[in-house]
Amino acid sequence: WLIEHLCLLLRFASRRTSQSSCSARAFDTKKTRLQALPGLGHQVWQTGAMAPPVKTKLKAAHALLQQGSFTEALNACEELLKATGPSYEALLIAGKAAFGLKQFEQAHKAYQKAAEINDDVAPAWQGLAQLAEASNDYELAVAANEHLVKIFGRSSDTKARSMDCQAKLLALHEEAGQYSPAAAVAQALMEHYEADKTQHLHYL
Repeated sequence: WLIEHLCLLLRFASRRTSQSSCSARAFDTKKTRLQALPGLGHQVWQTGAMAPPVKTKLKAAHALLQQGSFTEALNACEELLKATGPSYEALLIAGKAAFGLKQFEQAHKAYQKAAEINDDVAPAWQGLAQLAEASNDYELAVAANEHLVKIFGRSSDTKARSMDCQAKLLALHEEAGQYSPAAAVAQALMEHYEADKTQHLHYL
């Protein structure tokens, strides 16, 4: 089924290359839903050594987050950021807490700053992808998932997750009427699938 679908998409996209590109429209979450991304807590403590008091405060803020005390978690992270300066871990928790409070602009700022500190790890980009779903932000969803494709594609252990993000990109582009980038993603998926059919049988 996947091969037939991708081939049809590629043929359709090739017929539209002479036409002007369709303007991107907000995707309908009733039709296309980005799956909620995995929790970020287990990755919070893996980005570097920290002084014991800072680590203790981060763990306390994370505990508040896990309890659903989003306001308290956000306040704790803001105080820590004022005292210590930019911190990937604190920004990550702040983004998650702000998201829980539906303060999407603040969540976006926190995740974006975290990604600027370290754009080679997934958590901040996962947060941005999750935020894009909630705010119907096509451009943000595309940017976040494209970055996750690269991050997860670096290791054979996370190759399937990279393909999951490519599948999301394909759906996003199709829903937005962006058939040229959709065709490019479809081509990449076909190449990955053909390279290792056994590993990716779950896409059939």
